[in-house]
Amino acid sequence: MKKKEQNKLKLIVVILIAIPLTSVAGLFMINFLNDTIGLNTDISRDQTIPLTIESREGAVRLNVLVADSPEEQTRGLMFVNSLPEDQGMLFIFQKESMQGFWMKNTYISLDIIFINSKKEIINIAQNTTPLKEDVRYSSDSPSLYVLEVNAGFSARHDLKSGDSVNF
Repeated sequence: MKKKEQNKLKLIVVILIAIPLTSVAGLFMINFLNDTIGLNTDISRDQTIPLTIESREGAVRLNVLVADSPEEQTRGLMFVNSLPEDQGMLFIFQKESMQGFWMKNTYISLDIIFINSKKEIINIAQNTTPLKEDVRYSSDSPSLYVLEVNAGFSARHDLKSGDSVNF
């Protein structure tokens, strides 16, 4: 009986040591993933640049992250939980072409603004549905830039096709 109690005690000690160790290892793994593949949940991943939209209501100023590499463009605003009203993400493509976006792993609703090489708004996909992979939001004509901002931003600032964008 004494041997059985000793084995139980050893098992309890092992469990009490193993649980905190696996929790610490899990935290290190989450930090490693954040650093290596960018699973950040906030917008402040990189430096921002100023961007101005000239609308009928006047100038609208933003600070935007730039996504100009295929990796940044694929990640976009995935895993972001919130976006300040005066921030967004500007996608800069190598050539003007038809663009299509989906909302895979995107937790917040967005307005997706398609912009041509003359830096004019072509069209706006408003109030996109978060986490939808089966819906594609597309430009009406070839675009060189795409701007993602909070859902409702375009309506609040009366943005329309033909408005100019400067950055």
